[in-house]
Amino acid sequence: MDDWIQDKEVITETYLEIINAINYHFLFIVKENFDRLKMVFPLAEFIMERFETVITLCINGLLWDCEIILRSTQETFVKYLYMLDGEQPDVDIKIDEYWKSLAEIQSLKMSSQAKLNLELLDDNDFSKIAFLPLVLSEEEEKRLKLKWPKKERSKLEQKWSFSQMVLELSANKNNIMRDYIMLLTFNYRMGSHIIHGDETGIGIINERRNREAEENLKAEQGHYLRILSDVLSYNTLLSVQTMAFLKLEKESDNITEYQRKIHEIDNLISKYEGRVFEDSDYNQYRK
Repeated sequence: MDDWIQDKEVITETYLEIINAINYHFLFIVKENFDRLKMVFPLAEFIMERFETVITLCINGLLWDCEIILRSTQETFVKYLYMLDGEQPDVDIKIDEYWKSLAEIQSLKMSSQAKLNLELLDDNDFSKIAFLPLVLSEEEEKRLKLKWPKKERSKLEQKWSFSQMVLELSANKNNIMRDYIMLLTFNYRMGSHIIHGDETGIGIINERRNREAEENLKAEQGHYLRILSDVLSYNTLLSVQTMAFLKLEKESDNITEYQRKIHEIDNLISKYEGRVFEDSDYNQYRK
């Protein structure tokens, strides 16, 4: 236990040093190429901010809460990769779909739900303040419904679903992220169980809690390292995909070189690293 406390500090500091170096380099490149990235940068900013939250939770031992934030961030992360996948005309189409088309479809959904809420709450003052601003005018609703028939809405939403984006990215032989994309799906599914609080998510948490102290600690150590490793990997991939889009191969190499520095503490990591969620204790929770 004493060794883990000391080693944990060294491991954490090393991860943070590398992640910060990658993010600093990434933000420098963004600044130099902001005209080309300004429409996608809000997603990157959201991702990096959420990863800061994940690290804070991780350091404070709130590992299951990390999974919830990671699950949300992974979805935005895949959208970012998807938006920058392809040549500029394809990217421009996806940017327009994300910021305009999907927003219009969402406004129809929100308006419909707001009107229902107003009916259920008898149109009281509180409900008016909360929901009236979301209700579209009759003219705007009619316009959007003509523009977006239900079939077309479903088609576009399916295109931007997590599973479809992963499928397209993994099928693209020219995408440098291709070999990594499918690796996202397992942790994404695990995070989904936790975020929805289904029987699998609750069962995994209870299984961990009911382990003997020594086995519990081993699982916690492996879980802790996996979360830090995920954040480092996602930050690296975020930057590498951006450099690929900008056709800055040298900068992409610089980013991956930062990541390789984690090997300097391989000896410490190997003492505690376990394949969390892949040992026999979790077999009963597989889907």
